[in-house]
Amino acid sequence: MGLAPWCKNEVWETQHAWARVTGRQRCPEYLKDSYLWRFANDYEQQLSEAPWYMPKYPTWVREVCWRFRNPFQNANLFVYGVADRNYTVQVIEGDPNPMTVQRDTMPPGLGYQSYPASLLAPAMIAALARRRAARRCRSRS
Repeated sequence: MGLAPWCKNEVWETQHAWARVTGRQRCPEYLKDSYLWRFANDYEQQLSEAPWYMPKYPTWVREVCWRFRNPFQNANLFVYGVADRNYTVQVIEGDPNPMTVQRDTMPPGLGYQSYPASLLAPAMIAALARRRAARRCRSRS
């Protein structure tokens, strides 16, 4: 398990009410365009690191079940998510630690964090545009 190769140089800087990640490079487009790669889970825990997972079953059964255990992580992180982007998180209200999931604070659910809108909107728009362009290209050939 490890970071994607294009995220290996990431650096996190945290202060009282914000955190910034820098040093990331963008995921290669040829991977984002691959539907098989999107379905995979390449950068999370691997079966070889999980002897606890279905230990009584044959290896081939464990491998098949492991692949279906947490699908679409690559798409979630890099196509629709921001795991390959540099950004800053700012706490607006709640626990001042920006690395805290605000629903875990006491009392729960009373905090907010902000992300730049320019970070999230282009990721979704670009993913949708790529999908439509691919569909158009297939229908014309």
